[in-house]
Amino acid sequence: MPMARHAAAHAPRGGARRHAAAHDGTRRSLLPGATRRGIIATAMMRRSDKEIESDKEIEELLRRGTVCRLALHDDPWPYVLPLNYGFEVTSELGRRLYFHTARSGRKIDLMRRNPRVAFVIDLDHELVHGEMACGFTMSYRSVMGVGTVQFLEDAEDKRHGLRRLMEQYTNRQDWEFPSGNLEQVTVFALSIEQVSAKESGHKQRHV
Repeated sequence: MPMARHAAAHAPRGGARRHAAAHDGTRRSLLPGATRRGIIATAMMRRSDKEIESDKEIEELLRRGTVCRLALHDDPWPYVLPLNYGFEVTSELGRRLYFHTARSGRKIDLMRRNPRVAFVIDLDHELVHGEMACGFTMSYRSVMGVGTVQFLEDAEDKRHGLRRLMEQYTNRQDWEFPSGNLEQVTVFALSIEQVSAKESGHKQRHV
């Protein structure tokens, strides 16, 4: 299938090279928001012609996405699930994805056991037709990364995360969340530590 090829090609790799100040000045790994907990980095990509290197473009894709597929550690297989999310980038916390879910369940148990997760967000899908079966392909843009989950316990932190979620889909920030509602929901933030992005078939378009 055309879409199946792109995911592994730009998976962030551990120990991504710090080439923010690369000698040739053309590539960089260290991005805004690096902390002692990890480096927000762009990993080396096999198909560099498809790589999206611009921080601005990567963040715009994260703002435009609607579904985040989250991969969690489990035994004997990983556990992957699609979730709605909200994106935010700040100078203090870097890039973060916010999620909400029920107060208990499999994903909650897995993330409390191991908060290190992976994610992928893909968008702008368009089937490209060909004369032969092998001539068909898919245009797309995608962002893939890894990071660490933090559960938000403070009421104001939960409200902040839920507002980012609502803003992702409504472009509004003025939502209110009564205390009783907050007590019924779990809100968690994923701090992005490594990220990469790529596109296929959209080189002549603007994000």
